Amino acid sequence: MVELARDDKLESKVVEMGNDETYNAVKAIFTMFGNFVRDVADEIGWEKTTEIYSKMGERDESEATQFLKKQKKDKRLDELAKMQSEFYNASGWKVEYEVTPETLEYTVHRCPCFDGFSDAGLEKEKINMLCKATHIVVNKRLKTHFPGAKYTSVVKPSKDEPCIEKYTIPL
Repeated sequence: MVELARDDKLESKVVEMGNDETYNAVKAIFTMFGNFVRDVADEIGWEKTTEIYSKMGERDESEATQFLKKQKKDKRLDELAKMQSEFYNASGWKVEYEVTPETLEYTVHRCPCFDGFSDAGLEKEKINMLCKATHIVVNKRLKTHFPGAKYTSVVKPSKDEPCIEKYTIPL
């Protein structure tokens, strides 16, 4: 394996193969989690389930905020993009990003969360409702730490279409 890591072409191929395997594993976990979310919603309703689910956005935003605060203002979104895209792409997502000093826009082409929830029988509208709930919390909390900041998203219209997520943080 060390020999493979020295050859850029081979290393790239190994990572891509691993990404598909990782995607399937992560999607399977989200399928199980989707079944749990659906069962919870059947017991307590979608409104309360979505409220509880949105707390994941609080944790995600807290980690991102702490990371952003440690970076130089003109490089912080670039550094966040590198860190998050590396994590997500290694974890089964297919994410591309565009970054300027004040904006970071992700295009999520493949999402094991969306696909796993779909495999669990959740409708696209319910999946997007859950995603949007976390995004709303991220936006709200981001604004408290960075004046003028915002986080916006366009959730997946379908499995084959991308999700677009965008951070805007003025310098």
